[in-house]
Amino acid sequence: MILIKDNHLAGLGLANRAAQIQEAMRRAKEYRANIDPHLPIEIEVDSLEQFDIALACGPDFILLDNMPPDLMREA
Repeated sequence: MILIKDNHLAGLGLANRAAQIQEAMRRAKEYRANIDPHLPIEIEVDSLEQFDIALACGPDFILLDNMPPDLMREA
């Protein structure tokens, strides 16, 4: 599995979280295509805004980090 955590996103050095999520997903999909097309991708988010951005990028799993139950239900 490819796991993208918040420190991986921050390490990209991009200006905002949306760009970081999109770039990390692009890189993960490229890597997966070259290694194993069945390798699942999971990405960590900590807000509904990040959830929507990540969901649009098509990960296999989204890790809801430190979200209260009401936000988890909404996601």
